[in-house]
Amino acid sequence: MLGQNGAGKSTTLRCLGGILHPDSGLIELDGLRLPDRLDEVRARLGVVPDQARLYGRNTAPEYLDHFGYLYGVPEEVRRKRIASLLERFELADRADTVLAAYSRGMAQKVALIRATLHEPDWIFCDEPTAGLDPVAAADMRRYLEEQKQRGAALIVTTHVLSEAELMADRIAIMRRGVVVMHGTLDQLRRQTGQGRRFIARLARPLSDADAVSLWLHEHALEHSLEADRLHYTLPWQASTAERADFAARLQSLLAKLDSLPICGLSFQDRGNQSLDLVQQTFREPLSGGLQLFIDEFCATDFLLYLPE
Repeated sequence: MLGQNGAGKSTTLRCLGGILHPDSGLIELDGLRLPDRLDEVRARLGVVPDQARLYGRNTAPEYLDHFGYLYGVPEEVRRKRIASLLERFELADRADTVLAAYSRGMAQKVALIRATLHEPDWIFCDEPTAGLDPVAAADMRRYLEEQKQRGAALIVTTHVLSEAELMADRIAIMRRGVVVMHGTLDQLRRQTGQGRRFIARLARPLSDADAVSLWLHEHALEHSLEADRLHYTLPWQASTAERADFAARLQSLLAKLDSLPICGLSFQDRGNQSLDLVQQTFREPLSGGLQLFIDEFCATDFLLYLPE
């Protein structure tokens, strides 16, 4: 579920989990209607909140053992799972540390273990990677993908399009409590425009805009020049390598015509509004030979140029 802050994503999850009662409508999971069969639903449900809210005086094994017991996981099974998952998330060496001393990223990992300890059929994740560093966020996405492969159904809320693109099979876009659009990523792309739009921030305005415009007319679907901003659109089906090659050729052209480097490059939506994807700002313009670096832990649509 994708939407701005306040769109109703978290409220929807709270209704699905039986925490809030909807004003109208019907909620049913696998034939289990809420609130009549709430206990049966919760026994098969795991929830990862946007903030962990752990019991600070417990250690991770104590805390997780308590919740494993509440979920009815047999003692021997839960101890093995807890040990395995703490090792999986590199928390085994902090097993004797109380949770109050954990960083936010570490606490979020414990919350994820808690939500999946009983191998639930449904996992609700409310912005699970918010506040995490790129490495921790990537690790969480990999683990959630493992849960999908196990057969669990995931509902993940986010306001970051790249997060939805990396994790979701289907996307629902919410606005003011209403799902205004839904479908696969390709279906939504076809509805919203003919391609991905990028914006390149230049060190200064172009002195030979006509030559650059002619090249973009031949190689891009659309383009526009606005002072030190250069917009262009590439087909949705263009691969990461093809987008990278296009950006490299554009950089070479700018360097040849105007000795002008690109200071930053980011993905934009069709309305020229930021989609809150990963963006980068450089204090100094880049110059000299460039190599392309694509950060696997960030949005795949973000291209970052680094000096040799």
